[in-house]
Amino acid sequence: MFQWNVFQYPFQWRVIKAVQFLRETGRKVIEARKNAMRKGEEVPDDILQHIIELQGLLAQSSRHLETQIFS
Repeated sequence: MFQWNVFQYPFQWRVIKAVQFLRETGRKVIEARKNAMRKGEEVPDDILQHIIELQGLLAQSSRHLETQIFS
């Protein structure tokens, strides 16, 4: 049977806070990169750049497919 170990709670709380920090930091980095791309600024050619470009291509092809199906 599972018993709650009170001594693990502080560790779990630190992990939760760390994950929240990583998600928020990642969100800010991605938004900053997307804004820079929209403004036409020079951006590094890295994995984040390729992921954002691929996301844009997938969204375009999805919209194109929807218009073809529903038109």
